[in-house]
Amino acid sequence: MYTKIVRVVAVMFLLLMVSRVYAGEKKINLQGKLTDSLGDPVTGYHVLKFMLYDKSSSEALWGQTENHGVTIGDDGLFNVTLGADTANLDGLDFNAEYEVGIAIDSENEMTPKQAIGASGYALGSVSDFNVKKDLTVLENVAIGTTTASAKLHVYGNNPSLYVQDDDEVIGFMQAVGPSDNLLQIGTLGNQGLDFYLNSASRMRIQPNGKVGIGTDNPSAELHVYSANSPTIRLEDDNEAVGFMQAAGYPDNIVQMGTLGEYPLDIYVNGGTRMWFATSGDIGVNKTNPGIHFDVQGYIQCIQCYEDSDIRLKEQVENLSGDIKSRVMQLSAIKYKFNKNKLKDIEYSARVEKLKELNLEKDVKAEKEAKILAEVEKRDLSFCDREQVGLNAQELEEQFPELVYTDRDGYKSIAYSKLSVILLEVIKGQQTKIEDLEQRLIVLENK
Repeated sequence: MYTKIVRVVAVMFLLLMVSRVYAGEKKINLQGKLTDSLGDPVTGYHVLKFMLYDKSSSEALWGQTENHGVTIGDDGLFNVTLGADTANLDGLDFNAEYEVGIAIDSENEMTPKQAIGASGYALGSVSDFNVKKDLTVLENVAIGTTTASAKLHVYGNNPSLYVQDDDEVIGFMQAVGPSDNLLQIGTLGNQGLDFYLNSASRMRIQPNGKVGIGTDNPSAELHVYSANSPTIRLEDDNEAVGFMQAAGYPDNIVQMGTLGEYPLDIYVNGGTRMWFATSGDIGVNKTNPGIHFDVQGYIQCIQCYEDSDIRLKEQVENLSGDIKSRVMQLSAIKYKFNKNKLKDIEYSARVEKLKELNLEKDVKAEKEAKILAEVEKRDLSFCDREQVGLNAQELEEQFPELVYTDRDGYKSIAYSKLSVILLEVIKGQQTKIEDLEQRLIVLENK
């Protein structure tokens, strides 16, 4: 009489995992050792019958007789496949704890029943299954493919991974192709996406699309918070670094600029609108400012004041010489600015800066073409209007104090200072007028 099973090996797996896949079938490979009541191995040819039970019930859920017979070796070990015959396992859900009962030949079922480890049949299911306890995989896992190239390899048409909690908060990762060719990561529904690093939230994307860095409650499309001068930094391969920083107490300012020998370009509507040179000079509508504030275009204001406090001046002296005769050497002219010349100056100045970067030939050509396109878009409509003024070179011969020459040799006139020169001329004329009036009085009284 056979009274017990010494051991039913707990290592179980589906044939689907190691051999040919049989669509719609579930199989369990069962290995064990049979002994008689004296503990001696059961050997020879025998017919084995297997029953599967729910752990919480004594009623068999499934049964199969191994009617082909099993020849058991001298060591009592057997190896059978449950579900290999007509009594397949398709009717069983592989998401519960089962026990196996065994009867040999015409004997009653032996006791006690033996538990079947859950991981073996759950992992090999060819249909839906649930894992109710911990699942440990020591090697790679492939889903939708027979070759895993990573710890978890999911393959298919727009394959997705979902994570969901009891409140139906769903997170997902999805590969979308072929038209888009991108990887999507996010949430479904009205939930935010939180990037959690080193035990703290580092970046959060709210359902409305607002992004918070250092804050979980962004109040703008991009909200960066830090208790100590939060900074946004941009850097390229040439180590050009741009940044925006909120500098708190005691300054309480927002800083925007560059680090190192790089200018700052305010780029609007496809072109440079304001340029901050490394020297501190500012160009408006041009990238090669020749003075501290260089505007290529119109300036309009209600009132303009210039520093003239005597306390800020030294080496003060009155204008001398024959100012009138010098003024008489000047000619008022009417003209238009040369639009092509202004474009050439701008283009040449920007291309010259490229030489400092030691760029590859094709990259340099691409950037030069971009610069040319930007210069062509520059608003130089003021060149279409007629202007009146003076010849800077002519004025410089008479009043060099009123002419400024920039680093490229181009000259500008301080037109507001001409009023000082004219003031002296008017004063001289007024003195002569008064002298003539006195002479006329004398002549009339004779």
